[in-house]
Amino acid sequence: MNKYIFLFYFLVATSCFGQSGIKLSMEEFNVEMKPIIRQLNNPNIVLRFKKETFRDLNDPTPIESSNGVIYRGSGISYKMINAGITVLQTQDLAIYIDSTSKFVQVTEIDSSMKTLNTFNDFTEATLSQYDLIKTTYSGYIVLKAIPKFSNEGTLEFFIDTKKKSLYKLIISLPPANYFMESEDDETIESPYITLVYEPIVALKKNEVSFSESMIIVKDKKDNLTLTPIMAGYQLHDARYKPKK
Repeated sequence: MNKYIFLFYFLVATSCFGQSGIKLSMEEFNVEMKPIIRQLNNPNIVLRFKKETFRDLNDPTPIESSNGVIYRGSGISYKMINAGITVLQTQDLAIYIDSTSKFVQVTEIDSSMKTLNTFNDFTEATLSQYDLIKTTYSGYIVLKAIPKFSNEGTLEFFIDTKKKSLYKLIISLPPANYFMESEDDETIESPYITLVYEPIVALKKNEVSFSESMIIVKDKKDNLTLTPIMAGYQLHDARYKPKK
């Protein structure tokens, strides 16, 4: 589900009584998600979000909190910035920049990405791993994907029924020892991550660059080097290079 990767932010929905959840088929789930996917595939948009990580359901205080933004350009170009991490995708390359570790990784775009939208319907292989539940409230619905196997996380999509827009995503991870604060720490946690999204807005002209020219330079032999502005960073070229 690496392409949905996605993320979104809005006003908190008012609390109200919801109906009992109903089980959806894979086709019904994709029908509900189609307007959301269509919005995310629109070119030249900006999507800002707030990400919070909680230790477990009993701890209301996040252990991590950050604000991020996704810029969607034309074609498959996009840029995501969050918590010191920048991911830039051009028509040919994917560039991962970690400003904390001073690390840059470059990979090639999968060939399927050049013909498909960035965000697509969830595949049958993916959805078959989940029980799919829809719960309707006043003004919004919640689509919940509950894993049939314990090694997967639960996904909850909060959708504004009037605007047909996703305003919150909750990812609940399966129980495990995630934080290991000491060598003998065997505490089992059930952390969850919330992504709250602002309404999508239009990308302004020259608001952001989708060019790799400020990051890397390619010579005549297809070798990559970092530009002077990236001084102090380490480059890892992970592109496929066939043996001669």
